[in-house]
Amino acid sequence: ADKDQNSLVSRMHNIPGAKISSWCRERRTLEQTFKSDEIDEVLLVQAIDNDFLILEGLISNVFVVYKGGILRTAGCGVLEGYARHLIIKYASACGLEVDYQPISLSDSHLWEEILLTSSVKLVVPVDCMYVPIYQQDGNLQGFDKVWSSSGAMGFYKRLSSKLRKD
Repeated sequence: ADKDQNSLVSRMHNIPGAKISSWCRERRTLEQTFKSDEIDEVLLVQAIDNDFLILEGLISNVFVVYKGGILRTAGCGVLEGYARHLIIKYASACGLEVDYQPISLSDSHLWEEILLTSSVKLVVPVDCMYVPIYQQDGNLQGFDKVWSSSGAMGFYKRLSSKLRKD
């Protein structure tokens, strides 16, 4: 069956906890549609009621530091890579409690930092997050910025220090 150009490809239909080569082919449409000079990674979400839950990126895991010292990352339906494991391992030593719930887009006002992890780049801080805006006919119109970093990057700095020591 043909997929609508704007429908999101999901790793949920196969085995999200495993690297499967067919996923590389399937994600190309998302990369071609959404990646640009300003957008380095495409995040996979699950629509629930009037919210979107962030699960992971096309080639990364996603972590958000919430106000109050909570580090949130989806616990189910994601690839559990080595870099993800390192972040979780060092979170408590950096003063954060890990919460394995998907990241709610509607909570973006509570976010202090966003980090992406991958086996290639290890840990990368995120400067801002955009969401796609669609026209009435379903075509992509552009992007709206929903979050920007304050520039503090406290957890990222503490984490980088610990990773360099080990």
